[in-house]
Amino acid sequence: DQSAWRTHGTTRAEIVAALKQLVAGWADQTTELYFFFSGHGFSFQESPANKPADVLVAADFTDLVSGGGACLRLNEIQVKLWRALGSKRHYYFIDACRNLIPQDAIEVPSTGLAFPPSALGTPTVYVLFSTAQGAPAKTSSGFTQALVTGLAGGGQSKGWRGRKMYVMFDRLGKYVRDRLFKQNGQEVKFYKEGEDVEGIILELSPPFVSVCRALIENAGVGDQFRLTVSDARGFGQQDKVFTGAAGELALPPEEYFVELTHASGKIVQLNPPQSEEPLDLYDSLAISFRLEPAAVSRGGGGVVWRGGARGGRGGGGVSPPPSLPPASPPPVAQMSEIELENAPSQTEFLLTDKQTGAISSAQTHAATTVSPGSYTLKLREGGITVASREVVVKPGERLAVDLLERPASAVHQSILLTVTGDETSRLADFSEQLGPIANWDLSLWLALLGASRIVAPPAHFEKLGHLPLANFEDIAKGDAPVYVLAAFERAEELNRIGLGAGTNVSWQKPRKVQGMVGVYEFREITAPGPRLLSFKIGAHAPVTFAVCGLPNRATFFTLVQDEQGNLAAHQYLLPLHHLQKHLDPFVRARLGQFNNAPLRAVRTMALAQYKFARLRSVCNFLAETDAQMWDEMLKQKWLDPVMSLIAAYDIIRRGQAGAERQWLKTVVKNLRKYFAGLPDAEAIAKLIGEPWTMPASPPLLLDGVLAFGEDEEQQFIPFASHKLDYESQWTAWRGAVEDAGNRRAQGKPATRKARR
Repeated sequence: DQSAWRTHGTTRAEIVAALKQLVAGWADQTTELYFFFSGHGFSFQESPANKPADVLVAADFTDLVSGGGACLRLNEIQVKLWRALGSKRHYYFIDACRNLIPQDAIEVPSTGLAFPPSALGTPTVYVLFSTAQGAPAKTSSGFTQALVTGLAGGGQSKGWRGRKMYVMFDRLGKYVRDRLFKQNGQEVKFYKEGEDVEGIILELSPPFVSVCRALIENAGVGDQFRLTVSDARGFGQQDKVFTGAAGELALPPEEYFVELTHASGKIVQLNPPQSEEPLDLYDSLAISFRLEPAAVSRGGGGVVWRGGARGGRGGGGVSPPPSLPPASPPPVAQMSEIELENAPSQTEFLLTDKQTGAISSAQTHAATTVSPGSYTLKLREGGITVASREVVVKPGERLAVDLLERPASAVHQSILLTVTGDETSRLADFSEQLGPIANWDLSLWLALLGASRIVAPPAHFEKLGHLPLANFEDIAKGDAPVYVLAAFERAEELNRIGLGAGTNVSWQKPRKVQGMVGVYEFREITAPGPRLLSFKIGAHAPVTFAVCGLPNRATFFTLVQDEQGNLAAHQYLLPLHHLQKHLDPFVRARLGQFNNAPLRAVRTMALAQYKFARLRSVCNFLAETDAQMWDEMLKQKWLDPVMSLIAAYDIIRRGQAGAERQWLKTVVKNLRKYFAGLPDAEAIAKLIGEPWTMPASPPLLLDGVLAFGEDEEQQFIPFASHKLDYESQWTAWRGAVEDAGNRRAQGKPATRKARR
């Protein structure tokens, strides 16, 4: 009888009502959310922006033609609960199909939900899907059973942290993935977004105990055996002597080597078969053996004992059974070494012991002594992980690892060749200010290349001045140019870029940058004010972003498509070097640090946006990696107002709006005064409880849009609410503007000639 536990129905309206009740009752009252959905679902990709949208199908769904109103976007639910409920951890377990349907086959409306932000900050979001993107879920996959077993501590879903045992999300995901793949080949996917490292779900107290049970065929009641168990790392050994056909040993859950010995007979391991790999004893395990007795020897004394006292004839009786040999001494623990090769001086290496979770720094250009086992190695630069690798180190092994040995795409190689003349270089040496960098994030590379043309004359940067990129010397006082650099690793073409104010877009063909494979450039001189910047990529529906031009600054936008088809977008409002004299004197006087080392500032801003998009704390990142930059921002010495927006939203995300209220009020005041027209100023004012006015255009960031209710949004959002892209940190829409493929490109060429 489902009425015994069900609290809500399963139609779309009833699910939305349940979400409203959830927030009303639990906002800022809980640190954890568990969301489980088992039912029908699908995915559709309206644009190449990030991954396809997952859609949950409610009970009142009928068909694709009329059933959009019976569906819910998973990412909308996640974003709105993430923002409203409170801090720590949100877990989503989704058992539904994710097969792709045509992008124009269905329209899924917005839920219409609008919640105030949590006062405690925002959580890390963990998501576990029963199947891969684009694939159906098997009807009887066993996902729910595996999930429940894992949540209860089954198998390797649990692990040790010090002396305590926990169920942890990453281990849970791997447990469910391995179990389903073994059962039926279904591919489970899981990921996390946010600050929390491990996602501790449950402490198992007292810690579980696994029983290693030996079952021996052909054993007599008097046969004596020794069961010896040593942990996989070779640091501990236990043994137990028992008589008869079965014996057992209680152990902490882990992986072990198991050996069974008999005084004279041969022992054959049957199930699981003998292997050089350790046995998984995270759950209790019964191991089957067979005793093959020693050969019979006849002679004057009678029958030699063979597997137990069975009696016999001759010589006066039965010989006593031979004694078990002494237990072998515990193995001598053999430490291992990891040597990290070719480590740049500005980087650090971190080793995470996958067994214990312990994190330690590794020496560079020298061997680091470690216990044998499994490790995650990370190369970090400027607070960002730029390369990682999973390794297994055997006892006594010295393992050499070069984390800079990584595949290079044609885009990377062509940029390296054009800038440095060496396409094989494993470090990007673009600037004397920065020195060689190990970070191969193309968004960062494009930010440095493009910004070098905006913030200084081309000749200012010796290594970048020769690049065949646009310059901005012709931009006149008061102009607000839009500049795009895009890089595509996937074999799709950036067909058109367009600027507009609504559904109609003036599409233009971007220029391919000479010598750089898959790199495109677009420049348009515009007046200050809000714009919609759209991209037409391959056969996908257009993706559109909100931008806002400011006088004497360039709206600089980078767009990168990786080999999997995911998009990463960054935007900046950078002062044009030759027009700084026309900026407000208060702002101009505070550009000293920026002008002294502009590319260093741009790098920090690019990395901060990377953190923000992944729900990580930007404020903590800046304070730890570039304290001077953070200090500049705190004192309102704004290099880029977009960074001020991100810093303000980040403080609100972390639940620190109360503590930082005075600073946030100053941010709003200065945005209104010195960067008039940025709509996010009103969104931030609303979020901190200050007087605000309805913005005339969409905020640049999604956090700003979510500050308003859906009825309020419609006063400044030019498109239907269901077109909003909840996967982007920016205010973006998918399939909202007229497709460039359905009309001829209009307007001026992408790059204007210099003014005379």
